Amino acid sequence: GVVSVAKTAVTGMGGSESGDPVELFLGQSRDYLVGKGTQGFDVSSVVWSFKDGKLSYTDCNPGVYTYELSKQCAEKALALDPASDQATTLIARSYLAQVAAIENNGIKDLPTARLQMVAMAMGPAVLGNALNESIANNQPFVAKAAIEALGKTLDKDSIEGSPLLAALGNSNKVIKYSAALAVTRASRSNNVPEADKVVAILAQAIAEKAQMRVASVGFSKDVAKTQIRTAS
Repeated sequence: GVVSVAKTAVTGMGGSESGDPVELFLGQSRDYLVGKGTQGFDVSSVVWSFKDGKLSYTDCNPGVYTYELSKQCAEKALALDPASDQATTLIARSYLAQVAAIENNGIKDLPTARLQMVAMAMGPAVLGNALNESIANNQPFVAKAAIEALGKTLDKDSIEGSPLLAALGNSNKVIKYSAALAVTRASRSNNVPEADKVVAILAQAIAEKAQMRVASVGFSKDVAKTQIRTAS
């Protein structure tokens, strides 16, 4: 009876009973990460789950709601397939996406340190995959969070071959500037790989910041404050 009802429910939603549940959870996790599957009125201050035979909820800031849903789906995929690298990478990306959302939206009641620590605990390989996938999905601020986590995780002997070096050549300034800082941090400013490129990128970043500050001279105080805040 349970199987029959489940089949009817799945086909009624346009699904197929032959689908791979791991791939379905992974696909849903990816969709939530890039903003698919929810609309404005779907966002909630709680995330629901089925636990111990009943519905339960966890408080959630609406600013990170979709990323919490992404994490839940990835965790379900990992529970079904503990060897899934894709599930582990998606979990890391969901944590990093929350870090990016909190920092970009100025959500003060959510500290990012714990979220970043969880992502870092998954190791450089997972963080590298999260960085590459975030870049591929045009999520520069999630990629930035991954880069910063990698910079704190890698030691100077592990930088060579790291996605950090590849990120130095990215056309997106958020990614490129973050990568230059992370490479410097990971190398402990000693024997920095691709030092000439790193120095040139950091010099470009400093020059742009200086130009933005100079551009505010002569404007009203309100405008000046806005531009300086943007520059930082």
